[in-house]
Amino acid sequence: MENLVNSKPLFFLRVSSLCHVEICSKRAKIESFNRKLARVPSFKGDAISFGNKAHRNYGRYSTDFDRDVVRGNLERFKVGRAFERTIEMDECTVVIRGDYDDLRVLYYKAKAYVSFIELKTTSKKYMWSLEVKAAIRQLQIYLWLLEDLVKSIGYDLWKRHYVEEFSQVTGDLIQRVPVEADPNIEEWIKNAIRQFIGLAPMTIGPYQYCKICPFAIKAKCEYFSMRKGEA
Repeated sequence: MENLVNSKPLFFLRVSSLCHVEICSKRAKIESFNRKLARVPSFKGDAISFGNKAHRNYGRYSTDFDRDVVRGNLERFKVGRAFERTIEMDECTVVIRGDYDDLRVLYYKAKAYVSFIELKTTSKKYMWSLEVKAAIRQLQIYLWLLEDLVKSIGYDLWKRHYVEEFSQVTGDLIQRVPVEADPNIEEWIKNAIRQFIGLAPMTIGPYQYCKICPFAIKAKCEYFSMRKGEA
């Protein structure tokens, strides 16, 4: 009984929701603890459907042998359908789970390196600045999640990785953003978790981002209700 009383809460958080702290902590918290709300419904032929298809097909037709070998070797480290890594905090235990979109294998001075790619699609002309920042953060969390696994199969991480943004309307590449690993990413994750459990102040994005937040998230967000009418 004593062990049950003294045990810490255990949380499972998805990388794709956690990174939205860069846009709005409230949104990230709602998505993290309401799994169904993190997925935007799509219908055949619409922009979201196109984006989902782009994610499924990205890299599918690649004939890069080294890439396929690395992907195959990493696959065996998955727990269920995702990779995971655990963070122990004084307040709780958190398991971070997620899966990368794609990777490339590069060679420099006879040594092999892995560069990860995060794919983003948008129905707008371009992603807004905080959306790009969240995508960068998502990729940095994946690098933290996967670095030790990549080394265990005989590779190192390359110094640059990329967020690639595509149009859901035309399918064209809008921009490619270079990303480097963040040496302080674990502390960033811990601070985000403290925001979720009320030990650090929430960061709320500009009201313009509230208006493009998924409807299901807005319906559960008291901040959005209070901010209606802002410019």
